[in-house]
Amino acid sequence: MRVVQAILCLPDEHDAEAGMLVRVLYDHITLLAWLATDPATNLQQWFREDLDQRIRTDNDLRQLGLGGLDDATRGQFVAERDAIPRQWPGLAGFAHQADQHWSQRLKAFEDQTLRKLYVGVFRQFSPLVHGMIESMKRIVGDGPRP
Repeated sequence: MRVVQAILCLPDEHDAEAGMLVRVLYDHITLLAWLATDPATNLQQWFREDLDQRIRTDNDLRQLGLGGLDDATRGQFVAERDAIPRQWPGLAGFAHQADQHWSQRLKAFEDQTLRKLYVGVFRQFSPLVHGMIESMKRIVGDGPRP
């Protein structure tokens, strides 16, 4: 996986950048673990969320006068999205549902759960991704806090 390769290539003093990549990797692993718990239902939710993001991007483009989707495509996306009831649990929900499912099938999920990693990985590295006060010294300045 290319993200893992990128993490391993970073020098030690790039811990913040490695943390951001670890967070991205966690997001993808957790989503994939959740999708696999009930593909028929969850793939539809993922498809719905993708359509919703495309529509939001189109809203932004239109508001800025930068074009966007043609009306027919936008109408099709809206109709397809609205035909699927929204049951998107979000990342913490993905982790919880995946843990419930996979703990019955894989011993590894009994001790180190995705929900625990949500706190240890996602929450820890989210400030780096979102430009919070805590992260500015690490990203803009000269490194981690003492």
